[in-house]
Amino acid sequence: MGFSRARSLAFLSLLLLPLATQSFATGREQTALIIIDMQPHFITRGGHENDAENRRKIRELLDEQLAAIASARRANMPIVFIEYTDSGSTNTELTAAASGYPNVATFPKDTDGMFDSGNSHRQALEDHLRRQNVRNLVITGANGGACVEQSIRGALAASYNVTAVSRGIADFNYDEYIYPYPYEDGAIKPSCTNCVFRQVDGQAAAFPANGPTAEVQAGGTQAGRAQAVGGDATGRAGCTGDHSLTDVNRLCDEVKGAIQEQGD
Repeated sequence: MGFSRARSLAFLSLLLLPLATQSFATGREQTALIIIDMQPHFITRGGHENDAENRRKIRELLDEQLAAIASARRANMPIVFIEYTDSGSTNTELTAAASGYPNVATFPKDTDGMFDSGNSHRQALEDHLRRQNVRNLVITGANGGACVEQSIRGALAASYNVTAVSRGIADFNYDEYIYPYPYEDGAIKPSCTNCVFRQVDGQAAAFPANGPTAEVQAGGTQAGRAQAVGGDATGRAGCTGDHSLTDVNRLCDEVKGAIQEQGD
């Protein structure tokens, strides 16, 4: 197979990558970044957003969440914005940071917890996570003592593993905003037998360290392309065994052959 053919196949594989990563998970449990209720309405409704200390806390919170979005993008993780209905849109800095990323979605909720039984949008969210085999959630947002906590408890009840990022969570329901927002030891106990709750201080500790970078997925090395379709850093391509994805499997096998020929 000539180099131009191999290059074309590699390019096609990259074109199909967003579809592949959103349609199947190659048997691995996936992690998603969740950003809850970061709508300006909740920051400003108490009238304390112009206090100097509160402004500092808002800035640090947004910076931590922006870093979390960048980490999620590098690791090719799903990003989900949750918005309380009738409360406006998510902070534009955050949505701009996720702009152009193929695996970002926004879901409304009409109860405090995103997994509350009364939330009429819960099923759509669960279906989205299930399609990508997401079982691990990295949670940030507001307010720490209300919607975020309720969402964490609901996620655990639904058997998700949850990591809460203390510096990615705040509570604006006080004159002096509470930030960062760590939960006291034992305050949140998993209600399931096969899930885990943990909290970390900063977002850097919450994400996989070895996910393929956005630059690699956009067309980096042969090893990077192999990682992007589920292989490893040696350039061995990994193909899913799901027979419902025959065309993707065939393309994956052709890319694998092209890589091997170029390496001979």
